[in-house]
Amino acid sequence: MDLRSKRLGQCFLSDYRVINREIEYACPDGKSVLEIGAGDGRLTTLLAERARHVTAVEKDARMLERLLPLLEGHANLEIIHADFLDLEFTGKHFDVVFSNVPYVISSPLLFKLAEMSFDRAVLCLQKEFVDRMLSQPGDKKRSRLSVMSQLHFDVWALERVPRTAFKPKPKVDSAIIELHRKKFTATASQSDFINKLFQHKSRTVRRALRDAYDSKAASIKTEFDERRVFSLTNEEILELARLF
Repeated sequence: MDLRSKRLGQCFLSDYRVINREIEYACPDGKSVLEIGAGDGRLTTLLAERARHVTAVEKDARMLERLLPLLEGHANLEIIHADFLDLEFTGKHFDVVFSNVPYVISSPLLFKLAEMSFDRAVLCLQKEFVDRMLSQPGDKKRSRLSVMSQLHFDVWALERVPRTAFKPKPKVDSAIIELHRKKFTATASQSDFINKLFQHKSRTVRRALRDAYDSKAASIKTEFDERRVFSLTNEEILELARLF
């Protein structure tokens, strides 16, 4: 029986050459691991065989048929049936976060990770999404995602994963990335500013601020006024945020 859910955006990584490399990138030996989207458990098993403890989160109730039997042979495995985006991890720290991320939750998952405490993450994401994460000032692909990712993480693209490595085959290629968590965590005010600013990313900073903040921005002049929003560095964006 095919348990994959199109509604949840599930395409399972099926090429074990890629799977084994992804596990090696995670280097879970003796670590506490959070797996987001355990699916049918094919990677969960490999993680549990090496990690000190694995917390595997899976939203789809049908996948529990495959996951729950894994508990018998792995005392270090905890399975949580829930939507990761609804869980609260305050006061909890993980050594490694691991996920083949369903495309439909890529952005909210990254923004949630920006609020969490962990050392490293190994994620498989849509290639185009990774390109946006890595885009630099001046690149028209630069977005709120780019800025928030780079403020909170050091990001490395490890390898491109062809669509043929998944079942069912998606329409796009993916990429495996590694994140190292920085000490920085954006305040609610900074996050709100970045979100509002990049709703007008192709406009000049002056025009974007007026559109976002109306009269509040009218009396504020900055050295960045004639720059396009997507040309700003992360540091310049934080400097602007202090004015609002």
